[in-house]
Amino acid sequence: NWRQSATNVVTRVWVPDAGTGNLQLLGMPGATPVLLFGTAGSRPVTLQVFNPGGQLLWQQQLSRVAAGQQVQLPLQHLPAGLYYLQVQFGNSRHTLKLIR
Repeated sequence: NWRQSATNVVTRVWVPDAGTGNLQLLGMPGATPVLLFGTAGSRPVTLQVFNPGGQLLWQQQLSRVAAGQQVQLPLQHLPAGLYYLQVQFGNSRHTLKLIR
């Protein structure tokens, strides 16, 4: 099961970019993390997962997002450990720790 950082709470992440991009992580803990977009955005969003050594393990780019859109992070094959989810929305970038 996955959890965000050292807590088992739902995390709300504000990623500003010419306004606000409200990103909320759901599904922690769970078999597969899910990223929920709280607001729509017309700019591209890039999602990346890295291991602690900085190796890119997974990436997905969305041309735009809708409010309420969910993206499942297909990470169930990864072994237990620490990972980093990087969310880039326009010119803003936010990194979250994921622990399995």
